[in-house]
Amino acid sequence: MGYIFGVAGAVPGEQLQRQLTAVCQAANPVGELSSQELDVPGFACASLNHQRELPLAGTRVQRHGSSSLLAVAACLDNREELVGDLELSAAEALLLSDPELASLAWRRWGDACHDRLIGDWVCIEWDGERRRLTLLRDHNGNSILYFACQAGMMAFGTSGRALLALPWISHRLDELSLACIVANMEPVGRRTVYADLCRLPPGWMATLDGRDSRLQRYWFPEDTPLWEGQGSSAYQEALRIGIADSVGRMVVRAESPALQLSGGLDSGAVAWGTSQVHLPSRAVAGYCSVPVHDTQAAWPAEAVANELPLAEEIGRMTGVDPVRAVPAAGVSVLDGIRWMLDARLEPSIGAGNMYWISALLREAKARGHDLILTGQQGNGTISWYGRPWSRSFGELWRHRSPAGAVQHKLLRPFLSRMGRDGVNRWRIGSEPWLAGTLIRPEFARKVHLREYIAEEAYGFWFHSFEMDPRIDRWQVIEAGQSRVGGRWAEGADALGLRVRDPTATKALVELSLSIPDREWSGPAGSQRWLVRQAMQGLLPNSVTGSLSRGRQAADIVQRLLSDTPAVEDLLGRCSPNSQVAQYLDIERSRTTWQALSRQPFTYRLQQRCLQELIPAITLAMFLEQRQP
Repeated sequence: MGYIFGVAGAVPGEQLQRQLTAVCQAANPVGELSSQELDVPGFACASLNHQRELPLAGTRVQRHGSSSLLAVAACLDNREELVGDLELSAAEALLLSDPELASLAWRRWGDACHDRLIGDWVCIEWDGERRRLTLLRDHNGNSILYFACQAGMMAFGTSGRALLALPWISHRLDELSLACIVANMEPVGRRTVYADLCRLPPGWMATLDGRDSRLQRYWFPEDTPLWEGQGSSAYQEALRIGIADSVGRMVVRAESPALQLSGGLDSGAVAWGTSQVHLPSRAVAGYCSVPVHDTQAAWPAEAVANELPLAEEIGRMTGVDPVRAVPAAGVSVLDGIRWMLDARLEPSIGAGNMYWISALLREAKARGHDLILTGQQGNGTISWYGRPWSRSFGELWRHRSPAGAVQHKLLRPFLSRMGRDGVNRWRIGSEPWLAGTLIRPEFARKVHLREYIAEEAYGFWFHSFEMDPRIDRWQVIEAGQSRVGGRWAEGADALGLRVRDPTATKALVELSLSIPDREWSGPAGSQRWLVRQAMQGLLPNSVTGSLSRGRQAADIVQRLLSDTPAVEDLLGRCSPNSQVAQYLDIERSRTTWQALSRQPFTYRLQQRCLQELIPAITLAMFLEQRQP
C-alpha cells in the first residue's frame, strides 16, 4: 500500500521537517519509493508509494482548508457505490484514485466516513485550528497504523519501525506485551512491545491532542442481527454470493493476481471465487507451501503435512494455473524470523511460519504478481466450525449419537451455568503457561500476566464453556482486535507487494455472524458444515468431504535441526547474565532443544517446538537486534 507518516508539535517547522525526513528515510532507505510532502504550521506529513501498485490504489496527502491536512492510504472495494453516494459523474470518477475518493468522503461525512469506505484503508486528519489528529482504520482489512503522543508531540505512520526513528519515541519495552508473546498470546488493543508506541486496532478511531490519546470503537459486528427463517439452501447460496463478491471486488483490478493456496476449504473457496470473475487473458496462479522433509508418518491421521496434491486438485477444478510448490529450501526458520523482525522491529506470535511466508511472497514478487489473495482469517468467517449444541437434542440423538446428545444438550449447559467461572479461576490460578512455555515464572508474576489474562478473558490459555456460539465465533474472528491483517500488510509493504484477504471483509464477517450456528455445525454436529455444502461440486470431494486439516510449517523441527549450528550458536549466546535470561528460562530452552535433537520426531515434539522453542528463539533474536 505504501506508507504515510505525519509529525505534529509546537516546535519550529524546520524541526518537524527534519523528524519527518528521518522517518521517511527509515521506511525508504534506498529511495526507490515516490514521495509527496506537505506541511502547515505545527504539522508535516508525507506519503510514499511503490512504483508498481494496483490501479488507482496508493497513498496521498492533501490540504483540507487553510490549516488542515488529510493523509490517506487506500485500496477500496466499493468505488462504484461510493461514486454514487458522492454524486460524481462517471467521467469524474475515472480521474480519481482511491485515496482521492476517500478524501472526498471525509470532506462530505467527516470521521463518519468509516461507514462508507470498504476495503483496506487508513485516514488521518490534522485539524490545525484545534491542533488535533484524528485517526481512522478500516474494519478488518490488511492495513496497519501506529501512533505516539507525549509531551506535546504527536506522530502517526504505517510503519512502526520507521516511527521509532523519532528522537522522542523511546525504545523502552512494554514487558507485559513481551510476556504475552512468549506465552503464545497477542497483547490486546493498542499495545505494542514498545511502551511509547501504540497500534490502532481495526474498526477503531483515535483522537490525539498532544497530551493524551482517546480510542473509540466504531464497528460492532457481534451486534449483527440473526438472519432466521431460511432453509439451508438459502444460507449456502448467500455464502457463495458473498465469497464471489468479496473476491471479485479485490481481484478485478489486478494485472497479475495470485493466490496463497493450501489444500483446505478457506483458500479453496477463494480459488473458486476467482473462477467467478471475468479476467481476460489473466490467469490466477497459486502458490502452495510444502515441506522439504517427509513428516506425514509422525502426524495424526487427521493432519495433512503436504497439501500440494490437494492444492493441485483445487487448481484443476477452479482454473488456478499454475499451482507452484514453495519448498522454501533456501530460507531457514531463523531467516524467516529475521525477515519479520527487520520488517516490523517487533516480535509476534506465529513466527514459525515466517520462513515459508517470506519465501512465498518473494517468489510471487519475482514472478511479477501485483496482488496476493489469502484465506487466512476464514476459520472465523466462511468456514466457521459451528458448535454441536446448536442442533436440537433429537437431531444429535439421531445423526450423532445418544451420548453426543446428552453431552452437548444436557452436560454442557450445566457446566456453563455452574462450572465455567470456577474452571477458569482454577486454570488461571494454576498458571498453565508456566508449563507450556519457557517464560520465567518470576517475570510472568512481575508483570501480572495472570491478572491480565483473567481481566481480558481471552487467549490460548483461557478455557471457555461459552454457550452462545456467536460470542464464541466473535472471539475467534477477534473483530476490533485482530493483528493478522496488520502482520500481512507490514510484511508485504516491505517487499512492495499487496496482500489481501477476501475472507475477512466487513460484508463476510457480518454475513457469517448473521447465519444461525446450527447451519455451520450440520445435523450430526459436523464441523464447517455450511461451507462444505456450499462448495459441494465446486471444489474436489477430497476437500469438501474430508475432516483432515492441513498443517503449515509441518517440518519445522527438521528445518531447525538442519540449521543446528546457527540455533546452538544463538542459544549459546543466551547466558544466565544476558537480557533474555530476565524473561526466559535458559536452561529449559536448552533442554527443549536437546529433546528435539535426540528424540524421534512426533506430533508432540512439533507442538513443543511451536509453543516453547520458537517464541524463545524469536525473543532472543529480537533482544539481540536491539543491541547497539
